[in-house]
Amino acid sequence: MDVTKVNPRSMPREEWEKTLFSQKGARGWPYTIFMDADGNVVAKIPLEGLFGDNPEQAVRETLAEARAFVDLQAQAAAHPEDADTNARHLLLKLKLSRSDEDWKKLEGFVATGKLAPETLARYKAFKPGYVFDGMWEDFLKGYQGASNDPEKVKALEAKLAADTLKMHDEALAIEDVKNSKFPYYWNFTGMGAIAAGKPETAKKALAKLETWLEGYKNNPRAKAFVDRLRKKVEASTADQGGDK
Repeated sequence: MDVTKVNPRSMPREEWEKTLFSQKGARGWPYTIFMDADGNVVAKIPLEGLFGDNPEQAVRETLAEARAFVDLQAQAAAHPEDADTNARHLLLKLKLSRSDEDWKKLEGFVATGKLAPETLARYKAFKPGYVFDGMWEDFLKGYQGASNDPEKVKALEAKLAADTLKMHDEALAIEDVKNSKFPYYWNFTGMGAIAAGKPETAKKALAKLETWLEGYKNNPRAKAFVDRLRKKVEASTADQGGDK
């Protein structure tokens, strides 16, 4: 049941709001989304955007994304054979909501070799974050059942760190430090590198996080997030050489 199709007065207000919050993919509060007339999410402003140094700019940029999404959606529907248009539409759609079906469609359009260089570059930059999201969701599912068991949580974190480390080359090559997904990816890449005895890789992951932090200088939570990895990197690399 899509709660946007339900009259809010037909159910308890708190229940309606919580259902709307979860159905539309909100991950914190405040969390702003843009929807079309059918209740489909066409853009989101995550917590990081609203608490950044320029929330007004975040709103303007996200509104532009919403308009671009609606325009591309119409173009893709009118030209299903156009690989580049459909790939650009799917990249925006997958940014808003995970879908294995849409991911397979996107990979199919990529395989045609008909994407514009800019679209292909966006796909390559997007892929690690999308793959990491799947790992993150698996982690959260396991965490929900193990939150009261520190050893199980530690094991889940170790698995996530090891999984992200497998894609560290792709992640560390990305220059996009505005995407809210990548700080978590770089953090767990660093943790995985520390556990695997790869101090140089851990330092590179930390460098990415420090570059990201430049945009959140006034955010104590962001600073604390980076400081945690920095301390672990410093402690683990004090007596080590290069990567094993």
